[in-house]
Amino acid sequence: MEPTYRCLIIDDETPAHKALTAHIAKCEELVYSGSAFNGMEALKMLNENSYDIIFLDINMPIISGVELMEMQPNRPLTIITTAYSDFALSAYQNDAIDYLLKPISFEKFLKAIEKAKTYYSGFSLKKENNTKEKVLSCRVNGQITEIPLDDIIYIESLGNYMKLFSSRVNLPIIIYGSLSSVSSELQVNTVVQIHRSFIVNTNKIQNFTSKSLTMINGEVLPVGGIKEKVLGAHRAGIREVILPFENESDVDSAIEKLGLKQVSDDGALLAIIDAILAANQDKVAEYKSGKDKLFGFFVGQTMKESKGSANPNKVNDLLKQRLA
Repeated sequence: MEPTYRCLIIDDETPAHKALTAHIAKCEELVYSGSAFNGMEALKMLNENSYDIIFLDINMPIISGVELMEMQPNRPLTIITTAYSDFALSAYQNDAIDYLLKPISFEKFLKAIEKAKTYYSGFSLKKENNTKEKVLSCRVNGQITEIPLDDIIYIESLGNYMKLFSSRVNLPIIIYGSLSSVSSELQVNTVVQIHRSFIVNTNKIQNFTSKSLTMINGEVLPVGGIKEKVLGAHRAGIREVILPFENESDVDSAIEKLGLKQVSDDGALLAIIDAILAANQDKVAEYKSGKDKLFGFFVGQTMKESKGSANPNKVNDLLKQRLA
C-alpha cells in the first residue's frame, strides 16, 4: 500500500489555496490537512500538528516564507509556491525541495510531488536484513538498496542530496534528502555528526586531530567547532548536546551568538514591543477601535524583530498589557 502524505498550504491568497487544494485532490497519496493564510497562523499549526509536505508562499504579510523557513529549520518537506523568481536562492539555502512559479500547472505540481516522495523513500533504517545486520535502506538508481551500517565510512551533505561512502563500493552512493533527516534516522552509537556537512562511522576513523579526522579511505574530514555542533543539533531538532565540561562556556557563547536562546525577559521584550508600537501608532489606534485581528500583526512584528527567539506566550501577555 502506497503511503499517504499530509499537506499544509501556507499562502495569503485564496485563489492559491483553491488551486493547490484542487491539485492535491487529484492525487490519491496526498491528504489535504489544512490551510494557513499568514506566517503566524502557519507557525501555530506547525507547532500543534504533524505534516509531511508544506506548500509555502514567499511574499506574505507579518512573516514572509523565507523568514518562516529560517524560524522553523526542522520543518516538513517544503515546496515553494510563489509569483516571484527572486527568492529561489534563499529558498534552496533553507532546504526547500522545489520552487514553483504561479500559476502552477498540474504537471509541474506532480513533478514536485514525485521529488518529495523520492525524499521520503530515499532512506530508512532497518534493524536487520537477512544476515542479521543493521542496514540503511536507500533508493539508488530507482532501486531499493540495503547498505549495512558497518560498511558506511561517512556521509557528506551537498544541499538537497548526500554522498554516502561505503567500504564495499568504490564510488559514492547518491541519496536524496537532508543530513539532519538521515542523522535522526541513524540513532546508533557508532554514527556521529562531526560537522554540519559530515556524518562518520567512528569505527572507520584511521587517525584524528582536534580539527580533522582521517577516514580509512584516506579522506580527511573537518571537525566542526562548538558553534557548528550546537547549530547542527538545533537544525536536527535535538534539544540536548553532550560535550566536555571544559566547553561549557563555549556552549553558552555559541547559543547566544546563534540566537537559539529563547528570550523571556520582560525588559528585553518590552523594549522590542514599545519600539514596534511607537512605529505603528496608526495600527495601535485601529486595534483599540475594535480591529482585534491586528493583534496578530503586533505578535508577528515582535517575533520578527527577535528573530524567532522571543517566548510566544510571554509576547502575547506583554502585548495585551501594553495595548490595554
